[in-house]
Amino acid sequence: MSSRPTDVKCPACDRTLIELVVGSVRLDVCQGGCGGVWFDATELAKVNQDIPSGTEPLTEVSQTALLNLDEQRTRKCIRCQNVKLERKLFSLGSGVIMDCCPHCGGLWLDHGELESIRAETNPVRRPAHHVVARPAPKPKTIPINFGVIQQVQRLRVSRY
Repeated sequence: MSSRPTDVKCPACDRTLIELVVGSVRLDVCQGGCGGVWFDATELAKVNQDIPSGTEPLTEVSQTALLNLDEQRTRKCIRCQNVKLERKLFSLGSGVIMDCCPHCGGLWLDHGELESIRAETNPVRRPAHHVVARPAPKPKTIPINFGVIQQVQRLRVSRY
């Protein structure tokens, strides 16, 4: 893991990132700014695997509601000087577009994207519901009046 320089700026909103310890991982977060999180190369997998969803301090990272981010802005890696982050889709079902560094493998997740990834990679197991099958209703039998059927047949024949 690379050493963290001081005064690291957020790639999305230019605020100073703070260091947040999650389990054995040190992450850089934009607390009170855009609410994004920087993960070095293997940190996302480690956090996602080792820490149960909803229990880590990342759920407390706040976002400034009045902050308008420019989604078209070119974002740069916080570790590699002047390397532009590439936007990649995490998966078709998640809709999460990650900003990835092609050089060091780090990635930036905007506020709320980690929760979407965790929901997809760690689905909540729902308790099995035991359904008691109801017996199928008995079909109603309608008595057939063959006299009426014969009368209808005679009417059809007499018309032609």
